[in-house]
Order: sequence, then C-alpha cells, then structure tokens
Amino acid sequence: MDEMTGIQALEHKFPDKLPLPGHPAARDFEYIRHGTTSLIGFFHINTEKPTEPG
Repeated sequence: MDEMTGIQALEHKFPDKLPLPGHPAARDFEYIRHGTTSLIGFFHINTEKPTEPG
C-alpha cells in the first residue's frame, strides 16, 4: 500500500497566453483551489501490478 495525502485540486485562474514567434507560451501563477484529496494505492506483491477496484 502507498498513500499520498493532501493532494491539492487546483485550476489555473487564467488560460495560457499564446506564444509569440521565438518565445515559449506563458502561464500565469494564480490558481483557484478546489480543496484537497487523498490517494491510496494497492499493488499485488507477486505481480507488482495495481489492484483492480471493486
């Protein structure tokens, strides 16, 4: 089992800015926070494959 707690659900506040010729695209640093979630994963020890949900 592996656990990752406190993953933030984020959304960028503004869309990416289109790149100018010869420059990379720009992304604004502001975001909207939609709370947090936890992720827990289980693996079969003998096959090292993820366990199917259900």
